[in-house]
Amino acid sequence: MNDMELVQAEEAAKNKSLPIATEAKAIVVKDAESLAYANEAFLLIDAARKEIKDYFNPIVEAWKESKRKADEGRALTISKWEKAEKPLVEARAYLDTQIIAYKKEQDRIRAEEQERLRQESIKA
Repeated sequence: MNDMELVQAEEAAKNKSLPIATEAKAIVVKDAESLAYANEAFLLIDAARKEIKDYFNPIVEAWKESKRKADEGRALTISKWEKAEKPLVEARAYLDTQIIAYKKEQDRIRAEEQERLRQESIKA
């Protein structure tokens, strides 16, 4: 169903329900006759609601199914994305540890050299 058909269905439902609702709201139950009239209005309201539900419910269900399929497709795509990226993520983590280890070793060498120079300056 396209947007135009949905708008037309909404308009048809409104055109059907507004007169029934307006008439029902005008009923004042004050005797047996008006009670019978109110009960008939109840039946008209329920019938109109069922008709509207019967029209729109399949549309809602179709959207739910579309959403379910879209969610499934999204989950599958994300899974494939993560699988494709996994070697790169692992390689990046590996390089990160390598870089950190190298920098720590350089810091250690620099600290040793500074200590050696400090010790030499004390002796001199």
